Amino acid sequence: MERIYLLLGPEEGQKKAHIENLRRQLTKELGEEPEHYRFYPDEKDISEVLSIVSNGSLFSPHRFVLLLDADSYKGNQQKSLIEYIKKPAEDATLVLVSDKTAVDKKLDGAVPKGGKKIFWELFERDKKSWVFQFFREKKITIEGEAVEDLLEMVENNTEELKKACSVLNFYFKEGDSIGTDDVDNILYHSKEESVFSLFDKVTARDLEGALDIYAKLRLSSGGDMVQILGGLTWQVKKLLEVALLLEGGQGPDQTFRELKIFGKKRQAQFLSGTRNYSSAELQRILTLTAEFDGKARSVKKEMQAPMMDIFLYEMMRSL
Repeated sequence: MERIYLLLGPEEGQKKAHIENLRRQLTKELGEEPEHYRFYPDEKDISEVLSIVSNGSLFSPHRFVLLLDADSYKGNQQKSLIEYIKKPAEDATLVLVSDKTAVDKKLDGAVPKGGKKIFWELFERDKKSWVFQFFREKKITIEGEAVEDLLEMVENNTEELKKACSVLNFYFKEGDSIGTDDVDNILYHSKEESVFSLFDKVTARDLEGALDIYAKLRLSSGGDMVQILGGLTWQVKKLLEVALLLEGGQGPDQTFRELKIFGKKRQAQFLSGTRNYSSAELQRILTLTAEFDGKARSVKKEMQAPMMDIFLYEMMRSL
């Protein structure tokens, strides 16, 4: 096995499966589990990280270290990282991960070819097949329009698809069938708070409700700001598409057919959103989301909560 990997691209599900496969291969090779670490750029200085990678451990013969958002390392930090990559420790595996499709040429050039892989977004037909296969394995059927509706709700990677499908799966048993109303009712109106219920408050322009849902998300495993912003971006882009078509004089029924939005409750939600936001406001929100995404990736995790509160206020304030 390689000792240095560079795994890029937006397809998080396949990327995580690949990382898990690397760990399994390494465990088989070693005969025991390696020590596992994961770091974001804001958590530790690169010198501390490289010290962990380079120095042997009393508890395991090997260290398996993930560096997330690897594209964020710049200047002297990147220089130190490249120096390590050129002479890596034999008893450690370093995996650089980013959702971007490219990193700085110097960093890319330092990683051996055999350790580089880009995970691209799935084609539309592959996403549909993925969803049908997920429920087929559970012995549950899902209608074609329900799949279309689901895919229009969820960010384009199998990690997010798996989360949404798992939520749906909780409410059904073998032999059941899932329709568009089920997708709407469960993903947007289930008791468990999620990016879907947060977006519901966003379309209603309900700041107090949105802040309350985010507070609940922080107490669960779904409170990561970068992931939430990704999910909101996906939804706001769809709402902007609806707003532009309606503002252009197209009727709601034709708009929803064209954009494959089939669930009645979701259609009502989008109509509410277009009443509460103009297309210009939605474009501003997308710019704001990209700005806060960059900020969220560069601060410590404990700073994300107040930052997310500010983001929600800025997003829903009147222009």
